[in-house]
Formats: sequence, structure tokens, C-alpha cells
Amino acid sequence: MAKIKKRTQAQTPAPKKDQVTGSAKNPKGSASGSRGGIEISDQAVKALQNMIDKHNDQYKAKSKKVDMGMLKAVFRRGPVLFLYLIGRV
Repeated sequence: MAKIKKRTQAQTPAPKKDQVTGSAKNPKGSASGSRGGIEISDQAVKALQNMIDKHNDQYKAKSKKVDMGMLKAVFRRGPVLFLYLIGRV
């Protein structure tokens, strides 16, 4: 029979009272469902469209293609995360 290892302090989950879910800006569940409700500036939309065109020209496989909804959803999570992810697709 396998011996069960005890969790270290780092592996132990935080107590329920200390766990954070959602926020006032992005409430729980707001990132699920339709991506059409994300509002960003016209300047950002134009920049995203340029990135979509450049990326989709470079990657022809259907599984690698991106659309405006995908990029808006990622952009909404944070511009730094967006820039990190777009370079890794």
C-alpha cells in the first residue's frame, strides 16, 4: 500500500475565508459565455485587428487562427497578459 505524504505549508489551500473569488470590476462568471459584451476603445480595436491580420497570415492552420472575440477576452484580463500570450500562440 502506498504511503500518503503530508502536504507542506505551500501545498495547503488557504482557508475559505481567505480565498478570493471575483471582483467588483470583473464579477464571478463575467468571463464565461458570450464574448461580445467586452467594450474596449476604438484605438485598441484597430490595434487588435492589425494583430489578428498579421497573426492569421503567419499561421495558416485553423487551430492557430484567432478572432476578435478571443483577443478581446484575453485583452480584458490585462494588457500585460495579452502581450505575453499573443507572442506564444
